[in-house]
Amino acid sequence: MQHFVSYKTEINDFLISFLKKKRRELKNSHFSEDVFERLTPLVTAGKMLRGSLLINTYEKLSGQNYSSAALQAAAALELAGTSFLIHDDIIDQDELRRSQETLHFQYRKLGEQKKYSNPQHFGESLAICIGDIVFFLVYELLPADLVKLFSQQLSLTAFGEMHDVELALMNREKTTKDEILQMYLDKTSSYTTSLPLMAGAILSKQNKKTIVQLNELGKTLGLIFQIKDDELGLFGDKSKTGKPVGADIREGKKTLYYYYLLQNAEDKEKLMQIFGNNDISETKIDEVLDLMNSYQIRELVNNNLKKLELRAKEKINQLQVVAETAKMLKEFLNINLMRVR
Repeated sequence: MQHFVSYKTEINDFLISFLKKKRRELKNSHFSEDVFERLTPLVTAGKMLRGSLLINTYEKLSGQNYSSAALQAAAALELAGTSFLIHDDIIDQDELRRSQETLHFQYRKLGEQKKYSNPQHFGESLAICIGDIVFFLVYELLPADLVKLFSQQLSLTAFGEMHDVELALMNREKTTKDEILQMYLDKTSSYTTSLPLMAGAILSKQNKKTIVQLNELGKTLGLIFQIKDDELGLFGDKSKTGKPVGADIREGKKTLYYYYLLQNAEDKEKLMQIFGNNDISETKIDEVLDLMNSYQIRELVNNNLKKLELRAKEKINQLQVVAETAKMLKEFLNINLMRVR
């Protein structure tokens, strides 16, 4: 029996309908038609993993099929994720997201076609505004009892993004493991796993103890999610991940892979010149990946994953919930560990 169910179709259908409605309501604004035309494919191209986790949590804890409130909250969560991605792509200067051109890159090309004086500024500025618009739409969908939770968890995500940017630009060897893990907790765990788990619990009227326990479990699951993201960013299949391999190296991202490589490599100075250099060649990226293989960096990172997997299972077993909930959470853990995109 499959315990974790994907609700991608249901969430997608809701979002398409909702965005069509907003497009009609805002049709008189100068950019609205163009924005919604470009936005809808981006919003609906995601895995809907966060939204599906919210709905699964609600259903298993309540013993009922998902409610309209749960579906709306799941859709709101996916919209929030899209808003973060739009801004994140600008910060990271990425041109590809979900196998599509990023919004700021699309508008930069439009600015070039129209011969605007600063196409790059035009593209980034419009994409920032679209990210804001998407975020405003989130709160139109939220049930009242989730507003504070969303505000708190999404704020942590923004703080984590700030920490990520700082670490990437500091260009120093001695970034600590604790710094990296704290950044992961804020940037990823807060809204990828803790938020959907707690939102599903709140909507199903669970007690405070269960909500706190799910938050702690979400922190561990989010660490696993981010470490897997780092792995796919380095060793994944571009056709499946929708992002270019090696982008984290060019952006100087401080990941566990970076941490362990700098701990073990002999020519640290050379590596410091490669990480964070947007102009490095594919050959240099391949050299870094070869070094990671030589120093068995993937094995070192996987040791962390194994410990986190055991911790997650322990936290799941400590939950005082019906057996179906625990089975669903363990299935989500396995999906997380095995994903390829």
